[in-house]
Amino acid sequence: MIAPDPRLLVVDANPIIYQLNQHTLASRFTPFLLDATLLISFQTVAELRLMALRRNWGNQRRREMEGMLERMYVVSPTEEVLNAWVDLCHRQERAGSRIGVADAWVAATALVYGCPVLTNDRGDFARIEGLEVLPPA
Repeated sequence: MIAPDPRLLVVDANPIIYQLNQHTLASRFTPFLLDATLLISFQTVAELRLMALRRNWGNQRRREMEGMLERMYVVSPTEEVLNAWVDLCHRQERAGSRIGVADAWVAATALVYGCPVLTNDRGDFARIEGLEVLPPA
């Protein structure tokens, strides 16, 4: 694990979607998005870009999304992140608590970097030992 940095935060897809859609829940995430060094898993970037294509977002909307993504550091699957993903998936399966592939990449990234995950899907991450989830419930 990389030494924890209290300013780092891994962002899941939904806070970004809420910001882009000007959803009423966006305000819950704005302070975190402004006050931290933001990391994003390569998986989340792929997920967001695929969603934009599937929903036929126009050029302007995609540019807005890419502008948000440019303010984040994309974490590729390094050997350490890859091993954390494998270990996490295996532990969750053995505990009878499977985790989705995308969520596992987000969680593995946060575990390796020693930082919280910013998400609205608390239930997807709450069962993962050692992982902090923001915003608080």
